[in-house]
Amino acid sequence: MRDRLQELLRLARTPLYANANALVANQIVSAGLGFLYWILAARVYSTATYGASSAVISTLLLISGIAQVGLGGGMTRFLPRAGHRARRLILIAYAVVIAASAVLSVAFVAFGGALGLRSVLGNGPFVALWVISASVAWSIFRLQDAVLIGLRQAKWVLIENTIYNVTKLVVVVAGAGLLADKGIVGSWFLPTPIVIVLCTTLIFGLYTRSSRLSPAPAGLPPLTVREIATTSGGDHIGSLVGEAASRLLPLLVVGVLGATANAYFYTAWLIATTLSLLAGGMTDSFTAEAAGDRANIRRHSHDILRYMALLILPAAAILGLGAPLILSLWNKSFGAEGAALLRWLCLASPLIIFNNWYFAYARVMGRIPRVVWLQCVGAVLLLVPSYYLLRPLGIAGVGLAWIVSQAVVAVAGLVNSRDVFFGPGPIEMGASSQ
Repeated sequence: MRDRLQELLRLARTPLYANANALVANQIVSAGLGFLYWILAARVYSTATYGASSAVISTLLLISGIAQVGLGGGMTRFLPRAGHRARRLILIAYAVVIAASAVLSVAFVAFGGALGLRSVLGNGPFVALWVISASVAWSIFRLQDAVLIGLRQAKWVLIENTIYNVTKLVVVVAGAGLLADKGIVGSWFLPTPIVIVLCTTLIFGLYTRSSRLSPAPAGLPPLTVREIATTSGGDHIGSLVGEAASRLLPLLVVGVLGATANAYFYTAWLIATTLSLLAGGMTDSFTAEAAGDRANIRRHSHDILRYMALLILPAAAILGLGAPLILSLWNKSFGAEGAALLRWLCLASPLIIFNNWYFAYARVMGRIPRVVWLQCVGAVLLLVPSYYLLRPLGIAGVGLAWIVSQAVVAVAGLVNSRDVFFGPGPIEMGASSQ
């Protein structure tokens, strides 16, 4: 027993598990504070404002996802191989993401009225300037998390996200009096400068100084601009499709069933996607390790899949069984209207675990076309059935579409990753990784 405990402690100190644990803790703390945040928002603001604001937030986060142009995931994959070129790579990523988010947010300001979002945001040049600034700041915030993971400093992701979420809680309560109906949207974006300053100081003032950087790993081909551009750009297409599918669901629900129904949908979706975020955090740690140690990718894969199942499946069971009680923390109507959806989403947890791992594995191995294809298939199988199922089944129809889309992706992913689970021979590399 003592030897087993010592072995677990030894594993917990290895980079794969240490960073995975930090990212799991980040997701748990963020989810807990996030649940408290939305409970308070539901009690302080009207249900219609809650539903409309969540659609605005989802759209602004979609802008951030598009603006990453694949460089968020690229930082996690390429920084472990960058060596002393890490600082330059990060600066280029910052410049690209800032420019992209500025252009996209201008388009959002121009067309937001057509989407019915000005009812929350309002009009005028000050509002337009705020939307552009908020979108740029959130894009930087999002990129910085990926940079810290790529630098294997995931503990700071936990710290800075906790600071952000606590500040967001304060602002959403105070915003009811100071910002009126804009309080929910404002609370998401006003605290971002705090964490941007903290992360910038850490990244450029400490972790990318030449004395702190390690040489590029031996035995791996040097990074090239072509590899970064082709893999990040190709991966971005698939990630963008997946992000768009997720972020457009609230707009779809608002359009078909109205803002009040979206309040119920968004809350259940928010709770269930915490499981996906947990899986994504752990596979980010896997990516950072496997990118610099591809010779042992099979062992890293088995380790992280076991660890993900150990943590996520029990959490999914608790959320599914306690769905009505958990949602009733918002109010009784949330529990009555959203429990079926939350249970459907929790049933997909084994598929979520496998699919998150498979996408990370395929990216490390340079199999980007397969990732893009499967993400496109998953998005279509989520959005199209959801649209047709919303009227007859209500928001629970999205849960059924979610399971179908994830199951199809998982089957294809298992076929494409059979070299990890069957056969002791070498694993085939993708063309972009050669």
